[in-house]
Amino acid sequence: MVSFLEGPLRKAIAQGFRGKLKIGTLSRSTASVLDAYGDPLPSGEETYPFEGFVEGFSLYSRSQAGIPDTDAKISIIGGSLPDGIVPQQDDRIEIGGQRFNTVRLISVDPAGALYETQATELRDG
Repeated sequence: MVSFLEGPLRKAIAQGFRGKLKIGTLSRSTASVLDAYGDPLPSGEETYPFEGFVEGFSLYSRSQAGIPDTDAKISIIGGSLPDGIVPQQDDRIEIGGQRFNTVRLISVDPAGALYETQATELRDG
């Protein structure tokens, strides 16, 4: 069942934050071919702009959930992504000059207005 919050509230929240947060991009590998075992092979990449912010996890959250120090919480305004796009594991995120690999989607509110992800920072080296 679709929540009555998903349309109007999601859009209103996105409009209220528009231009006030960091601009980022979410990149996702696409697979259109299969290998000899029937597993999908990455063959392209789709990129979606979004607005959001990066913050750290509390010491309590890190210790209780075993979250590494290299991981950050990335909050993405749902209405700034195209309809139907929800962050998922292995998405790559660039925001504020930092690059991350999504570990998991932590939470999403009933309106789909805010996605919180756990992501590992990627460092060149």
